[in-house]
Amino acid sequence: MLSFVCAGKDSRSAGYNIGINDVVLAKVSTAEPPDAALGEEPKNLGSSWQVTYRGRPLSSYVTKGKDPAEVDRPELLRAIGSFGADATPAIELLVEALADSSASVRAAAAWALTQTGPRGATAVPALAKALSDPVLRVRGLATISLKNMGPKAAPAITKLIPALNDSVSYLRAPAAVALGEIGPAAKDAIPALEEAIQAHRLGSGMREIIRKIEGRPSPTLF
Repeated sequence: MLSFVCAGKDSRSAGYNIGINDVVLAKVSTAEPPDAALGEEPKNLGSSWQVTYRGRPLSSYVTKGKDPAEVDRPELLRAIGSFGADATPAIELLVEALADSSASVRAAAAWALTQTGPRGATAVPALAKALSDPVLRVRGLATISLKNMGPKAAPAITKLIPALNDSVSYLRAPAAVALGEIGPAAKDAIPALEEAIQAHRLGSGMREIIRKIEGRPSPTLF
């Protein structure tokens, strides 16, 4: 059984709508071997291949995703992200893809890392570098990835601070949110946050981020 819980509604919307492209459920025996048609299971991937996405184990996506000549490489990398925290064995591949010459490959890798959460923390240095990528989609996805890694994204603080003044206005607030998710370790970013609030009119919500970094409770209205 699948359950979907509505957490709220935008005041501008007329109702509650949910769209689902597809849902794939599969039960795979622990004795079932990797899909031979998609290549052998890479070494040191542990048992993560037992979890499948669209009927294929992680190992199959990793094997094909390593091939720079693979025309569907961006799609394969995004599929790796669909494994969520179980994609940990593929983090090295995603890190390498963040430095690819193809913007679509870099963006796909950055998106995949938005799904891994703190378990993808070994990618933090590469994501920090991606904050200065010339392609705004890559920068934006890298910021979201760091936000989702929470305190483990602390090594990226010095790169997130300049992102508060990104040339693209809608990428500034996500950088502030990422700093807030890092927490107290981002206290050195508070002066830059204060300046960004004034310079770019980021809104009162940014004050909440500063309180979060300082470890102060949010004010109660009632």
